[in-house]
Order: sequence, then C-alpha cells, then structure tokens
Amino acid sequence: MSIDASGMHEIIVTATGYNTFDAKKNISCGDTLNIELVPSSYNPAIQFNIKGCCDGALGLTAYLPGAAISLLPPSGYEFDCTTNSTGQCNFFVAEAGTYSYMISKSRFQTITGTVTITNCLNTTTTINYTMDPASGYVCGEDSCSGGVEAIIPDPIPTTLNLTDSVYGPTTLTWDPVNLWWLGTIVTTSMALCNCPAGLTFTLTYTLYRCHGTPSGRPLGITWLSGSEECGGFFTGTDLCPTDSTVTLPSGCKIIQNSSGDIIFTCGGVSFPMTVSTTIPYDFSGTIPAPAACVANATNQLQTVYPSGATITITE
Repeated sequence: MSIDASGMHEIIVTATGYNTFDAKKNISCGDTLNIELVPSSYNPAIQFNIKGCCDGALGLTAYLPGAAISLLPPSGYEFDCTTNSTGQCNFFVAEAGTYSYMISKSRFQTITGTVTITNCLNTTTTINYTMDPASGYVCGEDSCSGGVEAIIPDPIPTTLNLTDSVYGPTTLTWDPVNLWWLGTIVTTSMALCNCPAGLTFTLTYTLYRCHGTPSGRPLGITWLSGSEECGGFFTGTDLCPTDSTVTLPSGCKIIQNSSGDIIFTCGGVSFPMTVSTTIPYDFSGTIPAPAACVANATNQLQTVYPSGATITITE
C-alpha cells in the first residue's frame, strides 16, 4: 500500500469469513503492519455497556447512545466505536495484551481505564459503566405528576437562559430539592389596566422538569400584587404588581384592611411551552393574551403583560 505522507491513517481490511478490521495508526513510509483478523463466527473480544442518567422515582436506567469509545492495543492501533441505542460497543480484536481505553460524551465526565485480553480465545470481556455528569450538569429527571415525561439519558444543565420579550433576560438555576429551574427579574410596572407605571416588583419564573407536554404547567410566572388607590381614584378591581418593600409614588398607596395589614395576593400565570425532548434544551412559548381589565385575586395577567409577550429558554 502507498501513503501520501507520514501520519495518522485509517486502515480497513476485509476478507470473507472474517470481521472487518478498521483502525487508525500513525505510520511512515516503509513501515510493516501486522494485522490479525477475527473470524466472523467469533464473539467480540471486548464489549462495552454504557449507561447514562437514571430516573430514581421510576426505577429506570437509561442506556446511553452516542458515547465515543477509543481502544488502544499495545501495537499502537486505535479502534473507535460509538455506542448504539442500547449503549453498547463491540470490538472484534485479536491482539493479546493490555489495552487502554477512553469513554467520552459531552455533558459527562470522561472515563479512562485498561483491560487485558488473551489471544485467540472466543470469549468476551465485558466492561460496564454508568457515566457521571460533568461540571455544570446534573442527572435531574424524575416523574411528573399528571404529565408526560420523556426519559433521556443525558444530564440537564444547572443553568438556563430565559428571555422575557417584555422584561428582559435572566438566568434560571436548577433547584436539586424541588427538581425545577428558578429565576427572577426585578423590574418596574407598565401602565396597564389602570395600574400606574413605575411600581417595582419581582417576577419569579419556575421551569418544571418535564420534557414532554404535561397536562399541568411546564412554566410558571408569578408575582406579588396588591390593590391600588391612586390620585384619589380607587380602582378596587385592579390588583397591580408590586413588592412589599416598594416605595409608592405620591398619592398612591396599597390598600390596608381594618387590622392595618397590607392586602397582597399571589398573581401569576402558567402556560404550556413548545419543549424539546432531546439535548440541547430549547423552549419557547407565547404568554396567553390578557383578558379585559377585570382583575381578581387569581387573574392579574392584564396588569403585567401586554398582548403578544413571549418567553424563550435556551442553554
């Protein structure tokens, strides 16, 4: 055989009745290559079984496809394989000795090790691993009550980037206790539905862990609200966004009850988003169009969002 230049080359050898030999090797002109083929009737000499993240609540372990495995025998060849849908890679090698290997996939910690085999034995050495998430990722899947969940073996990111088309960007951080992502934006109100502009309030975004489209809510947006009296005109049905620490404009106050307690209620909205069931995460959705200006204790969307507001979430 001839080569254009010294360096790493792929070598493929085929013969009837034998497994294909496919490996890379650093070779130079004049080198002699010794290649031993394995009969096609033989079992693989080395078999890797790789798993990824599991679902503790459901008792499921996900086999990990797409992991890259490199196997290096003493002779300097390099055999490469990518795990299939069942997380498996088979190597039909014949050279006796100690092989080094490396297992890698994005979002996971790389694994290295060695394995020793004996020449010409029709036996299989099995190597099993469950890969651990890399820094910045976590195995966070769990069952979702009332929802449809797609179990995936890849770790989820501990931070996501959310963009609210009205109020701007924020970072969502994974909560390992509640198993959701959480983020906030401190902002000021717009003049919507008789509520005054310029009131400081906090939006809290909760992204739930389901991958599919659950019957519940994959994303919740909440804020604190209170009734307002502005300029002597009482808009008793308007529950405007505000924080308990807000300094209200002159002539505007939060209504208090007979005991002097500030009246607050939890405003919020939840809506389904179009979500990906594969990596990387990619979410998008349009907030439902606000109703007419008749706010109540459970529906103040029209005091916070105009029509056409959108949310996007990416890694």
